[in-house]
Amino acid sequence: MNAALGHGAEPLAANDVVHRRRPVSYTTPWDANGAAVYVYQSGRGYVGFGSVVAPAKMARDAVVNGTPLLSQPLEQLGLSRGKDDPETAEYVVMVEWRKTVPLTEAKTFVGAFANQNVVCRLRHPATIEFLHREFGELS
Repeated sequence: MNAALGHGAEPLAANDVVHRRRPVSYTTPWDANGAAVYVYQSGRGYVGFGSVVAPAKMARDAVVNGTPLLSQPLEQLGLSRGKDDPETAEYVVMVEWRKTVPLTEAKTFVGAFANQNVVCRLRHPATIEFLHREFGELS
């Protein structure tokens, strides 16, 4: 799943976590509070839209609802891989979800932009317009 959310057919929860692997030297707009995030499930379509509410941090340092992320029951079991090495650790950003849909209702169209990278900058005009119609946009 692009943005590697670790959710199956269930809708994403508010203030959920998005994770990605990031070498120390790599930065993205995801690191900025308020950055828009659209989530694409490979082969299915887009399943969520939200905004970043905290900059990226190593998964081992993330806390969700007062509990360390890695001590919670997780569907994405690889989050602790390389947890003590900043160059190989999984990184997470906190996201406030504005709209999500179950996997069975993923949104797509013929010709929609999809990328196998976990994080990418969306520049495809038809996909951007589609996502704004289906999920909304940041104001």
